[in-house]
Amino acid sequence: MEQLKHESILPLFRERDPYTHKGDYGRVLLIGGNARYGGAIMLAAGAALHAGAGLISAATDPCNHSALHSLYPEVMVADWYHVQTMDPLIRRADTLVIGPGFGEQLDLLESVISKVFPHQKIVLDADALNLIARFSLFIPPSFAFLTPHPGEWRRLSGLSDDDEENLSWAMQRGVSVLLKGHRSRLYTSEGIFVNTTGNACMATGGSGDVLSGILGAFLAYFPDPLDAFKAAVYFHGYVADELAKTQCPVLPSRIINALPSYIRKFQLENAHQK
Repeated sequence: MEQLKHESILPLFRERDPYTHKGDYGRVLLIGGNARYGGAIMLAAGAALHAGAGLISAATDPCNHSALHSLYPEVMVADWYHVQTMDPLIRRADTLVIGPGFGEQLDLLESVISKVFPHQKIVLDADALNLIARFSLFIPPSFAFLTPHPGEWRRLSGLSDDDEENLSWAMQRGVSVLLKGHRSRLYTSEGIFVNTTGNACMATGGSGDVLSGILGAFLAYFPDPLDAFKAAVYFHGYVADELAKTQCPVLPSRIINALPSYIRKFQLENAHQK
């Protein structure tokens, strides 16, 4: 078991090549946000935007479109009920984030999962995990990253906090798992990692949606998916730790707004050490 530490995460944050463009930083499609939980998809989309993804689309209930446009004009929106719109968005995405505020959209989840390509990265969170657990849905053969809290994990796997059993479950299914909590665990093909950042001031609704958005963005443009996974988990907690020095609770929306400054901090610190 290995700890995620600053000195191992920092080199993953590289200065941007001056000749790159938005296409080089990936297409992220976030799917979620029913009529009741529209805030979840807005937080996830805002996090993906502020974490540096190049092109971001949010497929959500139409009742959320005006609010999303107003909050984040950089994010494109789509009607998640409109197949002719959804299919090309799914096909072109580098990363799909499925689950924030998703609700009970079983038919939609089955449809999306059936259209995922093996080369794509997918983040499965929240309601998506609950539906997969309840209906024994197939997790598509791709780079899949699951981000359950302990209750979701028990429903999904039937397991609890035994690290070796949890790692075995993930490896048998070819997925990576983040078991969220105090000192979150990451179960990956490289072994088990323990996060060293994060604090109790983050314990408010929406923090997981922000993490899903950050992970979706990093998966879209980091060269290595497992590096992106480790960096997203560590970085989310790091930013919250910095904010917690002067505020508690640390609201998810404030983490979002702080992301670009801390990404730049990591980039410059990394460049200075070379």
